[in-house]
Amino acid sequence: MLVMKAKQLLCLSLGLATLTVNAASFDAAYERLGLEDPEFLAWVNMEQDFFAAGQWLTRLHQNVIQANPQLPPIPVNYTNLFREMGLVDLEGVMMASERAVGPEGFVNQTLIEFGDKPKGLFTMFGSENFAFDVAGRVPAGTDAVSVVQLRPDALVTMVRQIAIGIMGPAGQSIIDQQLQRPLGPDGPSIGQLLNMLSTRITSISNVDTADVAAEAPFTLQELSGDIVYIVEGAADLPAQVAGLLPLQLRLRPVEGDPYDAMQLQFEMAPGMEQSFLMHAVPGTDDLMIANGAQARDWFLSDSSGVTDHPEFKMMAAEMPQEGIYHTWTSAKASAHAITVVEQQLATVGLPPQAQPIVDQVMGLLGTLTGPTMSTGVMGETEMHFVTLAPYSQKTTLALFGAVVPGVGAAMAIPAFQKVQQTSQEKAVTNNLRQLAAAAQQYMLETGESSVTTEQLVGEAKYISTLPSVAGESYEGMIITSETTQLSVTLPDGRTVTYSF
Repeated sequence: MLVMKAKQLLCLSLGLATLTVNAASFDAAYERLGLEDPEFLAWVNMEQDFFAAGQWLTRLHQNVIQANPQLPPIPVNYTNLFREMGLVDLEGVMMASERAVGPEGFVNQTLIEFGDKPKGLFTMFGSENFAFDVAGRVPAGTDAVSVVQLRPDALVTMVRQIAIGIMGPAGQSIIDQQLQRPLGPDGPSIGQLLNMLSTRITSISNVDTADVAAEAPFTLQELSGDIVYIVEGAADLPAQVAGLLPLQLRLRPVEGDPYDAMQLQFEMAPGMEQSFLMHAVPGTDDLMIANGAQARDWFLSDSSGVTDHPEFKMMAAEMPQEGIYHTWTSAKASAHAITVVEQQLATVGLPPQAQPIVDQVMGLLGTLTGPTMSTGVMGETEMHFVTLAPYSQKTTLALFGAVVPGVGAAMAIPAFQKVQQTSQEKAVTNNLRQLAAAAQQYMLETGESSVTTEQLVGEAKYISTLPSVAGESYEGMIITSETTQLSVTLPDGRTVTYSF
């Protein structure tokens, strides 16, 4: 069993009082998750942590303002800021993984407990649970589906309360004025757009391993197969934002399209053009966004439902029936994703030093292949996340531990090589500078019009020694009275030139 000590380290770094694990809270969380024999267990007691951190940051802010009179004296209370973000009410987090009875592998659970009803950042996905009801709405050929409820209006409420706490009624007035500001001459206001986006979004995709090209550049179709997004109640969104998009995003009607679709085109990367078709789902006010006519036709022609998929049926029976979001990925889709990652890495041209890191990460990714289903449940004073997956949270942490140092090393190796190369080039340039100066002195003293490096370098000569910096050679170089630059080629092909 692992009990995380990260909180104590944080408290010490902030100069806060050392806090201890609350045994009663630990036992209550353990019981609430219904754990029997967890393979992985982590617990962090967070009671009063953000309250104390807010007080410490507020004192620091006040000290900075007092020490710098030129700064605007904005009275920021970080404790209130954290309270509106929903952080002050955090009491504890427990993560656990147990072996599942079925072939899905593990039941991974995360419980976040609060002293009051979750608010602020924790309501970004809404506060009302709903059923994972996709029968008759998602095609049977689906390999991955997610249903998420977005609530940007909850963020607006949070920002408004923060502004009131800092500036009083003037803060609310400023936020409300910004929300009422129109986006363009005929566009909706910021508030109207946020309300339009406060809705439920369903993502549906199927993959075809034959679609993945052997070489880059890839298209989104090749990487992810057919993708369709359903944005509930947002059928008017394309018309509302058509005149507000930057030039890089081209949104225009599709002539002769049977559904009066609009096409959004943009360049994801050099040479990788992508387009989406956007129109109302027939007979509804929902917006459909599809990555091509093939995806659109697949979605509209088959509404038999993914609920008959054996993996989906088996996993759904073990999951909470309602939540603030739901996701499912088939074994085929997860294996396809890893294949895509492997093929993309093969085209990047990573330095040889990074290959062991890549091999380690890919080895861990290989253990993630299998069906996955996840749900987040909002309670009165807690959030409960459940994931059925072929891996435990211990594997996820191991992957994180491999990726973070790996990314750092992959970034550091080229940086170190660049510094090393720059240092070598400066040293070689200095050698060439010495040769040029010695040659000019030699010709001035002897009256000759040319000289070789052998005449300049050696004991009792103009340059006693000229060490090689990176394996380069200066032998046989001839410098004349008309020479204006010297060059030498290094073993790796770089050429260093000194002009004089």
